Amino acid sequence: MTPKVNDLVVQTSCAISSYGKGMADDEPAAIRLKQLRERSGLSVQAVADALGHEGRSTYGSREDPKKAKGRFIKVEHAVSYLPIFVGRGHPPITEEDVMALTGVDTLPARPAPNKLSRDDPGEPEPGHIVLREYDVAGAAGAGAIPHLGSNGEARVLDEWRVPKALLPAQYQGGSISIIRVQGDSMVPELMPEERVMVDTSQTFIGPEGIYLVVLDESLLVKRVQKVGGGKLKLISRNPAFEPLVVPGEEIRVVGRIIGRWEWK
Repeated sequence: MTPKVNDLVVQTSCAISSYGKGMADDEPAAIRLKQLRERSGLSVQAVADALGHEGRSTYGSREDPKKAKGRFIKVEHAVSYLPIFVGRGHPPITEEDVMALTGVDTLPARPAPNKLSRDDPGEPEPGHIVLREYDVAGAAGAGAIPHLGSNGEARVLDEWRVPKALLPAQYQGGSISIIRVQGDSMVPELMPEERVMVDTSQTFIGPEGIYLVVLDESLLVKRVQKVGGGKLKLISRNPAFEPLVVPGEEIRVVGRIIGRWEWK
């Protein structure tokens, strides 16, 4: 069955966001964490309970600048706070608010306009382009075998009709595809289940960046560096994962990740 094409009402911000640099706050992370928790309206005990801690001392110590003296918190701690804090408070706490506590540069994202579903698949209107979301899970962890349809192509999950004016000129020819990230090795730059845009015309390793690659029949989302001798270094943002150096001929490049795709 042909997926529906979804129109985007383009009266608000564009869905595309480029990789950018975050700005670290000079205040101790413990103080900023406390401010975030107070903004959420939750007590120390409520957060401790949500984290599964016995009593309040474990979490409470993370808000004590005498005990937690660093400017940043651990990535895994920030990830555990996301389901607790995000969406609470005034203004509502965002994922970026929480992950900023890690001091790791993240990819800012702006929400896409609302989508309007159509019953007919239709064709792109003049001045528009269709972006396809594929059932190909780019794994930011241990890897995942792509799900392929009977025709040998990745199955299309959805289609998005987007005005060309919202896209940089170099991507108006239709080389962007949308996939979903799996695993947590790229946290906090890319979160599990997050959709990303892949420029499938970049099937080579150019400047250092985040690429969608195939290694040992697994599809991976990794930051890739050239390290000489024809070798490539695959880097995870999550410090719990070690970099991997492999011969360049063992890698097949599917495309370069150019941004995040979001909608509401």
